[in-house]
Amino acid sequence: MSAVEELLDNPKAQRIKRIIELQSAKGRKKHHKTLVEAPQAVREMLQYMPDRVQDVYYCRQSLSAHGEQRVQELVSQARAQHCFVHEVSSRVMDAMSADAQGILAVVDTNQWVMDSAAFEQLPNEYHQHGFLAAFWQIRDPGNAGTVIRSADAAGCSAVIFVDDCVDPLSPKVIRASVGSVMHLPLVHMSIEELQAYSARHHSALFAADVYGSEHNPAVLLNDAVSQYKNPNQALIMLFGNEARGLDNAIIEQCTGVLTIPMYGKTESMNLASSAAIILHSIAMARHS
Repeated sequence: MSAVEELLDNPKAQRIKRIIELQSAKGRKKHHKTLVEAPQAVREMLQYMPDRVQDVYYCRQSLSAHGEQRVQELVSQARAQHCFVHEVSSRVMDAMSADAQGILAVVDTNQWVMDSAAFEQLPNEYHQHGFLAAFWQIRDPGNAGTVIRSADAAGCSAVIFVDDCVDPLSPKVIRASVGSVMHLPLVHMSIEELQAYSARHHSALFAADVYGSEHNPAVLLNDAVSQYKNPNQALIMLFGNEARGLDNAIIEQCTGVLTIPMYGKTESMNLASSAAIILHSIAMARHS
C-alpha cells in the first residue's frame, strides 16, 4: 500500500454500498456493472477482458502467506494494467462479498451479453461452422455457470440463453463458470430468434430431451453422434429448463432430439450433467 493509499475500513461508505448493490440483479442493471470474485476469476478477467475491469479490491488481513502471495500478484497485474486498486479491511470485504477469497473486481457489463443482432455481426466462422450451446429458461445460477464451463471445455463457439433465464453475469454464475464467461460469447435470444437464426444459417437445431415428442422422438446419443463428425456443419444443441425440460412445441421445431442412454435404474440426469455429456460427445465426434 502506497503512502497515499488508505485502507478502506467503513462498510457503510457510499462506495461500498454501491458495490454491495451489485449482488442483486436490480443493482447490476442500475449500475451496468457486476462483481468478479476470487483469485481465479479475477485472474481470468485481467487476462481475457482487462478493458472491462474498473476497480480491484483486496484484503490482506485474513489471507495465509500463500494466499497473500497469489493476491499480491493479481494486485500487481491490475496496477500494471492501469486498474484502480484499493485495499480494504476484512469487515469491508465481508460486507461486499462472502466469496471473494481476498480479492474481487468491479467490472463493466455494457454489451457483454449480446443480443441477436450483435451476435450476427461476429465473423462468419461463428455462424457457418459454429457449434453453439443454447439453454432455454435456465434458472439456477450454479447450473448456468457449470454449463458455460462445459460449453467452453467442449469448444463451443458461443452460449445462447433463450427466453427468460438467470442473469448470466451474476456473481454466482461467474464464480460457477470458473472464468469461462470470459472465454466465449454470451448471447440472449428469444426462442423465435433462435429458430430464425438456425434457419437463416442452415444450422442443425437439436434438442436434448429424455423422450422427445410424438412427431420427433428421441434418438440415443451413442447412435446419433456419428452425424456430427463434420466440423464444418453448423450445429446448435438446445437444452431445457432444469425442472420442466423443453416444451413439446419447441421440440417439434427441432431437427432432431437426443437422449443419453441410461444403463442403471434412473430415468434421467440433471441439466449440468446432461449438458457436459452431450456437448463433449459431440465435440469428440467433431474433433475425431
